[in-house]
Amino acid sequence: MSMVGLALRLSAVMALKNATLAGKRVFDSAILPVDKLTTKAGPEPFIAISTEDETSKPSGRDLHNGDRTIDLVIEVAIGKTVALPGDGGTGVQVADTDANLEMSLAIVMRQVEACLFGAGGGQWGKVFRAIAKAIEETVTRRGLPEKEGERFAARQTGYRIKAFAEPAFGQQPAPGSPFALFLAALDAEPGYEAFGAIVRQAIEGVPIGWPEVYTVGAIMAGYTEEEAQSIGIAPLGGADSAPLAELTILPDGMVLDADSIEASLPPDEGET
Repeated sequence: MSMVGLALRLSAVMALKNATLAGKRVFDSAILPVDKLTTKAGPEPFIAISTEDETSKPSGRDLHNGDRTIDLVIEVAIGKTVALPGDGGTGVQVADTDANLEMSLAIVMRQVEACLFGAGGGQWGKVFRAIAKAIEETVTRRGLPEKEGERFAARQTGYRIKAFAEPAFGQQPAPGSPFALFLAALDAEPGYEAFGAIVRQAIEGVPIGWPEVYTVGAIMAGYTEEEAQSIGIAPLGGADSAPLAELTILPDGMVLDADSIEASLPPDEGET
C-alpha cells in the first residue's frame, strides 16, 4: 500500500463520520472486523471504505512523478445486529432489501458524495480533495451477490481517482501540500498521536541504510549519485533528518520500536 493510498482512505473515513445517516458507523474495511460495524438492534446504515488497485507511470526510476490512479471503494449497507450461536456473541446481518431500504441507500450515497466531492467533511474533507485531484471513472454495483432470489440492502461504488503523487523520500512535505495537510490533520485528531507519529516518520524520516548526506535532486529525478555528480547537481541536506527506526519481523507480525503497530492505532469508536 502506498502512503497516498493510506491518506486517501483514512481522510475519506474521517471526513464521512457524522456526515451521513450512518453517523459514526464509518469503517476502514482493512482494519475493523464485521462484528464491530454496528451495535444496535434495529437496521442501521453503515459505510465501509477500502482502497484497491493502484497504477502509476513513473518517469525513469522516479516513482514519485507520473500519473497515479487509485480505486477507492465505498460500500453502503443496511445492517442489523444478530445473535451468534454458541458463544453468546453478536454479528452483523445485512438486511433483505425493500423499497424503503433502497431509498435509504440512495440517500446515504448522495450524502457521501456531497461530503467527499462537494464541500463537506471539515479539515479531513479538504485533505481528501487535495489528494484526489480528479475522478476518472465510477461504477456502482450491488454490494452483496443475490442468493436464491434474495436481494440485499447494500451498494458498492468504485471511484477511480487520479491522485496526488507519492511524497518524496526523506523530506518534509512542502507547506500547504496535500501531505502537509494530511499530517497536520493527524496531529490535530485526538487519539491518533502514536499512529500519526509512525506515519510522519515513514514519510519524513531518512530510509534505513541511506547515507547521512545524499543528493535530494538526484532522488527526485531518479538519478544515481554518480549521474547527479556528472551533471553538477550539488548534494543537499540530509544529515539533519532522523533515520527511520529499525523494523523487526516477529511471528505475529511487524513491530516498530518494540511497540505493536496494532497497539498504536486509535481505539474503536463504534457505538455501544
